[in-house]
Amino acid sequence: MLDEDKFEVVPAINRALVFTEVEDLELAPILRVSTDKSEAKAFYNFIFKPRASNKITYTADFDLKYKKLTNILGVTNIKLSVNGVEKLNGLSIGQDIIISANDTITIQVTKNFYSEGKFTLIGLII
Repeated sequence: MLDEDKFEVVPAINRALVFTEVEDLELAPILRVSTDKSEAKAFYNFIFKPRASNKITYTADFDLKYKKLTNILGVTNIKLSVNGVEKLNGLSIGQDIIISANDTITIQVTKNFYSEGKFTLIGLII
């Protein structure tokens, strides 16, 4: 047993420091490609989820002639570059955009960061 006259009881100082790391991951846009071989068409469906990056780069699988943009939702502008050369800046294709297989395509959209944006790019396989 302890003799309380010989010991002084002092409250312990408790200090704790808590670190929290918040990692803000940027979501990648979604690209879904489908083809209709009977009509020689390729459909590139782009989906930019809320908080997703507004830029996507991919390599073309086919020789294509992009003809039309459809199903545009939540996007106010689309920039399309082929091998670093801007071919489209707007929401409609005025002149066909010719793509060769293995070309590097970069698409950058203007949209609200917290809203979804999507569109479909239709091309003829040549």
